[in-house]
Amino acid sequence: NYSRDVFVPKGRPARPPTEAEEEVLSHFVDRSGNKVYVEPLSGVARHPLALEAVHCTRKVDVNTEDWPAKVRPTGNALFDISYLVVENRCGGREPSHRNLFFDLGCTVYSSHNQPAKGSDFYNYSHGGSGAGPSIPLFFNIFRDRCIEFDKIYAWEAATQDAVDWWKPVPVSLRHRLHFYNTPVEELSVKQSVRGKEAADGSFLRFLQLAATPEDFVVLKLDIDGGPEQEIAEAIAARPELSRLIDVMFYEYHFHYDGLNFGW
Repeated sequence: NYSRDVFVPKGRPARPPTEAEEEVLSHFVDRSGNKVYVEPLSGVARHPLALEAVHCTRKVDVNTEDWPAKVRPTGNALFDISYLVVENRCGGREPSHRNLFFDLGCTVYSSHNQPAKGSDFYNYSHGGSGAGPSIPLFFNIFRDRCIEFDKIYAWEAATQDAVDWWKPVPVSLRHRLHFYNTPVEELSVKQSVRGKEAADGSFLRFLQLAATPEDFVVLKLDIDGGPEQEIAEAIAARPELSRLIDVMFYEYHFHYDGLNFGW
């Protein structure tokens, strides 16, 4: 399993996929002409072993006993993210101008069941969650692939106590982290696609002021009840936005055959 083998690279380059693995992996071609592999962009938008969790009538018989403990799916695998294939820049790739992370829907920086500083990647849970902290997870996933964020911009609409939110943030990250405890606001999908943007609360407007095409930009879009579709469709339709984003994580809420995918 390719994703299993490369999910925890420990600062090493990802191995090239075999011919059989390459046949099922999806890929993009970056600005330098390099092929960048990602997980197959099809299926249930969850870990393949989560099929039973969404009440699929067919079970998948996969032996995971030899998988590393931190990568082995547990329970119904609904929030297991070890099937993702994330870009790895270890091994001599040209560094970017800056590495930027935009986290739309970050909740808190850390919680009681995760490391307070979020700095020990190898003891940090690699699993996703329904409403848990995302900044330490994404920071360390990319740092382990030789991509360390120079700036982190994070939004959370739910009101937070500023002292409690910032308390677990390590000093080494505080100068890089910008936290906005305010909702992201956009106009309708039709207006956003046509280039119209909300005033001060628009992420689409913010992105164009904060990032350049020379930066390596990661976007996590997960603001339930917020303008997710407005942002996603605007990025897909407008080259001046899409050229600013290298990697985008987006939980698209869809319905299929009455199954429950966890949203």
